[in-house]
Amino acid sequence: MKLELETISPVKIGTGEVQEIDRFNSAIIGYKLIVLNTKKIFREILDYKDIKSRLGKESIQELVPDEILNDEDYWKYSVPIQDPDTKEIFKRNNEVDPHILLPNNLVYLPGSSLKGALRTRLLYQYYVNNPSDWWYSRGNIERNPEKHFRLGQDNPKRDILKTIRVTDSNGIKPSKAGLIVPIRTSTIERGGYFNLKPWKELHFTIAPNKNFEFKIEVEEEKLRKMEDRWGNGDVKEMLGGYSEQDVLERLFEASNKMTIDRIERDLELFSSMKNKKELSKVIDSLEKIKESLNQAKTDFCIINIGFGVGRLGTTIQLAAKDKDVRKQLRGNYGRNWQRDLNRYFPKTRKLYTGSEEPMGELGWVKLERLK
Repeated sequence: MKLELETISPVKIGTGEVQEIDRFNSAIIGYKLIVLNTKKIFREILDYKDIKSRLGKESIQELVPDEILNDEDYWKYSVPIQDPDTKEIFKRNNEVDPHILLPNNLVYLPGSSLKGALRTRLLYQYYVNNPSDWWYSRGNIERNPEKHFRLGQDNPKRDILKTIRVTDSNGIKPSKAGLIVPIRTSTIERGGYFNLKPWKELHFTIAPNKNFEFKIEVEEEKLRKMEDRWGNGDVKEMLGGYSEQDVLERLFEASNKMTIDRIERDLELFSSMKNKKELSKVIDSLEKIKESLNQAKTDFCIINIGFGVGRLGTTIQLAAKDKDVRKQLRGNYGRNWQRDLNRYFPKTRKLYTGSEEPMGELGWVKLERLK
């Protein structure tokens, strides 16, 4: 079954490696960040040995002639820059954290990221419905729910979610789908004030309103065999059935449940701040997502993926909004957790900004079936 993903806010999937875009391999031309093919430039234009000592003091943009910088034959790719403020930040910070790319330098979204986000939604549903099953140490709280998907045993061979495969998305040129944006960490200060930390990180993200295609496959026959051998009805209860249609409806249902709970919690937090006017665009963006979900049912789902989206803190603390679940957590984890859960939730959020103003949360996407 084919799925279409549309980005609602900037989405960032990191490379998992120390691989920065900086002043030694990129240049700014107008409102584009150009990542250069430095090997080709050093091989054909510059003698690396002669300029090695200068690279620590000068950027490659200062060393390479303009006609070379403007020649796309010497580019790897280009990415639009959000606004003049972003451009100035790069001049000061001289680095950008990159988005994951295909070998041909196209941006894409890994199927593993999407599947992981959907798995988290099913875990959230489990957390809410089964608070008594949580273990008695913070170190084990992430691992124990995996038994839920392994039909009661910590055995990867019995993992029913391995019967669900999600392909990587198609690739798109960074010049068409990318966007360099500033990202800042928000904190909750004493007295109920919202504060943005001064340090601004630049990130290569996928811009809002970009569309990607995935394919999801469910091994129905294998699911039925696992049910017969180990499940006793558990598989159908967890996934809603065995067909792609059944499984996708359950995933969408669980996803929208968590998204609505997450947004309501964030709206409650942001609206309670004494300086909430500074968050007006963030609040408006969340209200729009919430409004669209009122019509969702199982036709589509909205989730958040990638950088700036936590699992352990967000998922468990979000589930803990229920009084009975909170009581269970306090009993299991003692004073420290009791104290933490009485504070504002969440304590931090990664927000993308524009001209010093917070614009919204990262990673929101809409997922629906392709007709």
